[in-house]
Amino acid sequence: MHSTPLASPSATAHTPYSINVILMTLHATELARDIVEAGLRAAARCPGLCFTVAYGGQDADHGAWLQSSIDQAVEGGAEARLIRDVGILTRLRSAFDASKTWLLFVADDDPFSLNYLTGLARRSLEAGPEVATIAPTYYLGVAGNQTLLRRVEPMQGANAVERLTHFLANGSQQGIFYYALQRSVLVDTWLAYIETRPYTPSYLDQLLATWCTCHGNRMVVDEASVQLRDESGWVGFAACVRSDAKFYPLPAMTLFHELFWSADISRLLRHHPDFDALLPLLRKWMDARLTALVTHFDQRREVLQLPPDDEHKLMLHAVATTLRWVKGISAGPSFGAGLASLEGLAREVESAFLERLPAATTTQVAA
Repeated sequence: MHSTPLASPSATAHTPYSINVILMTLHATELARDIVEAGLRAAARCPGLCFTVAYGGQDADHGAWLQSSIDQAVEGGAEARLIRDVGILTRLRSAFDASKTWLLFVADDDPFSLNYLTGLARRSLEAGPEVATIAPTYYLGVAGNQTLLRRVEPMQGANAVERLTHFLANGSQQGIFYYALQRSVLVDTWLAYIETRPYTPSYLDQLLATWCTCHGNRMVVDEASVQLRDESGWVGFAACVRSDAKFYPLPAMTLFHELFWSADISRLLRHHPDFDALLPLLRKWMDARLTALVTHFDQRREVLQLPPDDEHKLMLHAVATTLRWVKGISAGPSFGAGLASLEGLAREVESAFLERLPAATTTQVAA
């Protein structure tokens, strides 16, 4: 993989938009159907906007409804596709369209305002090559008994360090930018990376948002547009731990969540031309993540109802030793050179867990 410039061929006069909207869906709910219908209406109104349904469910009636709805939309002149595959990565790769300049993920349980898709589409025509992300005006998060309205601000920076510094300073918004309009060339690099992973951990959305932030600025839709995010499953420490565990082949791997995350962000950012300049910021970020791993290890184990395990303790000791080097407490190589050791430790811990799985086991994570 290599870093790809943001500039791409402009859309023709006949197709002013160049967007692939991907709905990753497993469900056959009324809300999921409403979102499909909204996407197909947007495709009919916006030439060049393709609405792609990537369905991994097994409901025959819903599958037939999807096919019929898309066939009718195509007959009416809309650009739409239906992808079927139970494997999340296979489905995602099949749904990806490199010929489109922009890509937008939507979820089948997160409604949005009527002008959400068309507002993003119109804004895309104003984006210069320095723009990597286009976001709606507001995100409305439902978190337990609370409803949080987040206004999204434009973000500009002279370089990757400035942009990433701003991005990482606002932890509450990092994940939501997975559901923003992203440059397809950047999504392609991220997708090529995650296809090398043996499973799909919960932080892959934040990896994409981080990657795109490193490559360009963020625009925001001028008119008020809203996406609602159901965050009720991520409220509080225990809920987050249980949610993270659903994405791992073995629940005990969640004990080392931040180690795997640190290694993945290091491997992905190595493909950025300004990787060396990002190292001080990356060191600060990893310090916070690995400190959280060590600090909350026993609490996380109790949430998952895992018994004490001597091998887990040895792994934790190795992380604690690595953390001392990250903090600069113990002597060792430069941070940039030593990252290979951190990545190697993550790979060893991951392999120790995966070796416990039956040879025929495959992991499917809900989209």
